Amino acid sequence: MKALPFVALSLLAPALCAQGTGLQIKNGVLDTYVEVAHDPSLVPQSGVTVEAWVTYDETTLGSGWRYPTVLRHNLSAGNEQLLLRIDANNSKQRTLRWFVQGTQRSANALWSFGAGALRPWTHIAGTYDGTTARLYVNGKLVSSATGGGPIRSLAGKMNIGTGSLVAQSTNPGMEAWNGEIDEVRLWPYARTAAEIQQTMNLELHRVPGEISTWNFNGDAKDSSGGNTGKIVNNLQFVKNTLNLTVIPFPAASSFGKGSMGCGKQIGGIGMGARAKIGTTLGIYGMRAEPNSPGFLLMAGKGFPTALRVLGVDIWIDPTTLVLTIPSTANSIGTHRVGLPIPNDPLLTGLGISWQYLFVNPSCSPIGFSASNGLLTVTIK
Repeated sequence: MKALPFVALSLLAPALCAQGTGLQIKNGVLDTYVEVAHDPSLVPQSGVTVEAWVTYDETTLGSGWRYPTVLRHNLSAGNEQLLLRIDANNSKQRTLRWFVQGTQRSANALWSFGAGALRPWTHIAGTYDGTTARLYVNGKLVSSATGGGPIRSLAGKMNIGTGSLVAQSTNPGMEAWNGEIDEVRLWPYARTAAEIQQTMNLELHRVPGEISTWNFNGDAKDSSGGNTGKIVNNLQFVKNTLNLTVIPFPAASSFGKGSMGCGKQIGGIGMGARAKIGTTLGIYGMRAEPNSPGFLLMAGKGFPTALRVLGVDIWIDPTTLVLTIPSTANSIGTHRVGLPIPNDPLLTGLGISWQYLFVNPSCSPIGFSASNGLLTVTIK
């Protein structure tokens, strides 16, 4: 397999360290926040990972009932689909809550923290894979809870920096965050702890695989997807002390389109972290039939135009096919293959093309669906 120099040159450039800006929000006053219009990608049926860097000071929290919120999707009472917040209640309790409303069973992962624990910059992340919600703090698992089924899809807006506004007239800022928020991300699958740790200290842009990244560098743009937010009520972007390595998602891009043969939906593909030597690269296939088999195709080159095979579009060059890796979807139709990359500097700059082919057992005769293509270039 040959490396792709133009990709390596553009995406393996030296990273820069920067002090950017983020949101600064005060609880107990008029809600200021980012509002994101509903899109199906914000409640992915293939699982989810939500991440953010935050600071939080419970000593300056407003009085009365308080629920400082990082992110909430659907603001209707009892219908929230995703919720990442602190349950301070009316006594300044310190309980971080990650909630996912599954179609079969909802999950609440709770973590109690000590006084001042979130005052310095802290990375928090919640994942859900169709059966279990997991809560991570600085890349370490701190809590988990059982759920069931894909995320319930009820549409509705998503807020970053506050939750419901129903009590605004009588209890201003009741669900507003109290501190700073930066680098909010939403991935359409449950990432592993190692994947979260590998990218948590990076500022990500242009991430392939149906991912949203809000960097909050003076605006509410989604730098990877199409879910740019709207600034509400004179929200303040302030320079902060969060030092992250600024780099586009290293050496990865999507190509081609997913296709549906005898399947029910078009497949997708993504990656959990960077293709980095000495680590395990996780490749994710999305929107297969639950518990169905499939194959991850690994090749040295992709095609500019698709080859029609088995009723679906194949985007990788079969003459450069290296591996066909069997995989089985989980209960919500997500495949994951973890591939160790040897710790060999000679692999730096190696270009690999990937595509998922899903088997659809419910078809008669058995049919297939396929993802788009994904290109990765291995980095140090």
